[in-house]
Amino acid sequence: MKLTKELLKSEIQFNSVQKKINLPTRDVFDDNLGVLAGWGISHVDYTMISDRLLKIPATLFNFVSCAAEIPFIVYENQFCSVHSSNTTGPCPVDSGGSVVSNGELYGIISMTEHCVNGSPAVHTKVYSYLNFIRPILKQNLND
Repeated sequence: MKLTKELLKSEIQFNSVQKKINLPTRDVFDDNLGVLAGWGISHVDYTMISDRLLKIPATLFNFVSCAAEIPFIVYENQFCSVHSSNTTGPCPVDSGGSVVSNGELYGIISMTEHCVNGSPAVHTKVYSYLNFIRPILKQNLND
């Protein structure tokens, strides 16, 4: 798959606000610290969409621990996070946002029940898809 010809209209131009990020070098483990980022709702009443990227620190935990805390099915290619204060978190419209830890892209925000009730948020684990991602990157970086 050619990224610049098939998916992108032009090459990505990196600058001070648009930077590349490293892929994860290891799987998510319990109590891993990370940062969640999204463009979602900035107030509990769901009326104000943010005009800037919002970020919150969070504790990450693997799917086994996550499955014990969530009332729906969590798969091995997912993990969870919870904000340290349990009073904020990603909102449903933050799906697609990043979960970063130690300068690596650990996940993509996928599901959350509410923004501020302390419920864990579920994320797609990038580490589970490295066998798909690396060949595409290699092909595009070698051309």
